[in-house]
Amino acid sequence: MSRWISAAIYTGLIIGATSAKAADRRVDVQAWRPICVLSDGRFKPLDTFAQETLWRTSNSHGLRDPQSSVRLDATAAYLTMLFEWQGWDHSQRDRMLELKDWCPIYFQFHQADKWDKMPLLPIEDAQLRERLTLPAKELLVSAERLNKIQVYDTRTDKALSFDAWAKRLIDAESKGEELTRVEVEAIELADRYWTYQRARMGRLAKWLPSDEVEPQRWLTCGQLLLQKFDDDTDPSGELRKIQKHLQQARQAFLAGHTSDFHQASSDLAAAFGQIGKKYSGAPKESAMQLEVAYNHWRPFRLAWISFFGACCLFSVHHRRRRGSFFASALIAYAIGLMAVFAGLAMRGMIANRIPAANMFETVLLVAGGIALLALALQWRYRNKAILVAASMTTAILLAAADGSPAVFDPRMNPLDPVLRSNSLLVAHVLAVSLSFAAFALGATLANLTLYSHWRNRSEYTKLRALCQATLLTTRLGVLLLVLGLGFGAVWADAAWGRFWAWDPKEVWSLITLLGYLALLHARSAGMVGEKGLAAASIVCFSLVVMTWYGVNFVLAAGAHSYGFGAGGTGMVVVGLVLQWTFAIIALVRSHVAQLPSWPNTAIEAQMASMRA
Repeated sequence: MSRWISAAIYTGLIIGATSAKAADRRVDVQAWRPICVLSDGRFKPLDTFAQETLWRTSNSHGLRDPQSSVRLDATAAYLTMLFEWQGWDHSQRDRMLELKDWCPIYFQFHQADKWDKMPLLPIEDAQLRERLTLPAKELLVSAERLNKIQVYDTRTDKALSFDAWAKRLIDAESKGEELTRVEVEAIELADRYWTYQRARMGRLAKWLPSDEVEPQRWLTCGQLLLQKFDDDTDPSGELRKIQKHLQQARQAFLAGHTSDFHQASSDLAAAFGQIGKKYSGAPKESAMQLEVAYNHWRPFRLAWISFFGACCLFSVHHRRRRGSFFASALIAYAIGLMAVFAGLAMRGMIANRIPAANMFETVLLVAGGIALLALALQWRYRNKAILVAASMTTAILLAAADGSPAVFDPRMNPLDPVLRSNSLLVAHVLAVSLSFAAFALGATLANLTLYSHWRNRSEYTKLRALCQATLLTTRLGVLLLVLGLGFGAVWADAAWGRFWAWDPKEVWSLITLLGYLALLHARSAGMVGEKGLAAASIVCFSLVVMTWYGVNFVLAAGAHSYGFGAGGTGMVVVGLVLQWTFAIIALVRSHVAQLPSWPNTAIEAQMASMRA
């Protein structure tokens, strides 16, 4: 019976997470997903580009058609909005090819449709909504409404359209003028607004080379739909063939001829594949297929669900003491671990670099490191509480990374040239990330120790195992951090001509190292016991949070600018406050409860011999 319960728990979690993918689509866009486009300096499949564009404009992974209520994923939504833009049929459409920026003519060549009237663009700042004379509770605004809004500009003492006001703010920022928070938010909203318009007009990504591989010579989808090719501009006739298939696909889509649309889509994908083989700079089709598979498999979502299921099953086993629950938990744990490293391997192959170039990827590395290290500690100390704590911590980290793309940017952007192809840099990043994993697991075990003292009911041997595991992870983390700092210093000397520059990231890494060294010395000198070790581990991990998150997301300064981000600060602060509050309450409660110290085995042995 217990086996069926275990299987039901895990299966229910997997089905619940993946059922959201099963959404009806108006048309099958599978043939479009692996089409290679050039965007943000990287070749990527249209599927990835559509997902990034939709998130950039609306903070969503899919949209519901305003008329049919059919759920569209990112690729289907992008193609629908692209094909339904009316400018492609405008009598003066050829004039667009003479313009560099198409956004000002968006509503001149196109009557507002269902997408323009749909509240799509998020406005999170209340003061900006007030400035735009929008209702306080209206968190989304449509493109049509934003186009009609008049804003009073205090800098020019004039009423301007939102578009003109945003451009005025951008000019002021470029001249070094200081902007208010509301004005910065307005620029971000304008970026969403213009991105939406450029996406519908096919101006965001470049789809194929015109006559050579250089990015500046690649054609956008909008140019491809409007350009008039001849034997001089298209001697092989391949561009005209692709243009024909693209126009046929649009016409079939608008007419609702599903079979014709699928046929034109297949012909277009095949034509793109043929022309892509002739350009050495373009990636192989297998690389595009791999990225599409990565997008829709979502390995890290599977991973955190598996780890959460493992945590639940470990907890049930702890209460019922049945081996079947433990075996099921280990299987779920193994699936989660394999999903993490399979996902990291896929990202490495797709981006052609080590998957540790941004905050999102370092979170994944730390989560994988925690899971691996916990297995080793379980084998060493035979304490199942270690796996319970590790699976929960890993699930939280992976869920945060998977569910917060606005905070942890998952895009695989190209690295700066100075960061490419350097083994020392790879060793530096891996060592530091794994040190953070060791410290995170140590802090988790420290919380378990304090909780055990709080409850005042744990066995001494289990408490001793937790204390020893915490100490071991701390020592391992210090060793890895020392190696990471050493590798980083040698690489910095080779790349920048100095070993140390007192960069904020370097300074806080040093502070973290000194904090943990002080903890180890205090433990060796007998200045802290098991409760002191646990409390100090939590304090020291706060230094890790500052080094890992605070420098990049709060200070946002220094030579490590490639890892900067924004958002999530409030949640991190709340988490730290809750952590410290728990630690203080647990220490006070355990002190009042007067939990006895661990028995001294030497004294017990002497007393036993005397009794004998």
